Amino acid sequence: MESSLKNEIHSARGSIYLFLRNCLYNMPNEKFYKMMEDMLSQLSQIVNESENTDMKNGYNGMLQFINTIKNLSRKELDELNLHISREYTACLCLPGTAQQEESYYISEDHILRQESNDDMIKLFHKYGFALSSELQADYDNVCIELVFMSKLAYMSADTEDNSEYSKLILEQLDFHKNHFDKWIYHFYDKLIEQKIIESKLYKYIAEFSKGFIREDKLLLEELNSSNN
Repeated sequence: MESSLKNEIHSARGSIYLFLRNCLYNMPNEKFYKMMEDMLSQLSQIVNESENTDMKNGYNGMLQFINTIKNLSRKELDELNLHISREYTACLCLPGTAQQEESYYISEDHILRQESNDDMIKLFHKYGFALSSELQADYDNVCIELVFMSKLAYMSADTEDNSEYSKLILEQLDFHKNHFDKWIYHFYDKLIEQKIIESKLYKYIAEFSKGFIREDKLLLEELNSSNN
């Protein structure tokens, strides 16, 4: 693969994974909507070329949401921000909703800080990554796992060493198998199922995220096959 194409593919992956993380980490406001609008404009080609229904539905839903809020008055936008902030809290921050830690899903008794958390600590140390001091969460929190994949994608874009590149691709495939495949789709399904989602914004985010992560695994499998 040409270096420029490799850089383009993995830089795009890195930015999308970071976007997925920001959608869950940042409280919704005008800055949040601008971030979403900017990313959606970059995603149009990827979505149009994909046959993944979840990704298409989520993308179209987010796009419709962004286009709708452009026509709101200041008062209406303030009311929407308050409503969606409450949605964010109710969907992601309260017990019994969409729990954000992998350990919750892989533990029979839904106990936190299990082996998945320990494994994430080892992976962070392996690559010399550090958690932001402002992020108070377990290492197997969904935001941290998405950031980890983003970092590996950017590393894949930057490396000029073919051996290192192959190892990074395998590491990301292993991450899908050992982490994402075991729980992240269940997490997004819980987010989609929340009955309090009246604006449907987080339903659209979850649908797009599910679809993209599935497509990303297929892409990595294809890239790994082409390396062998």
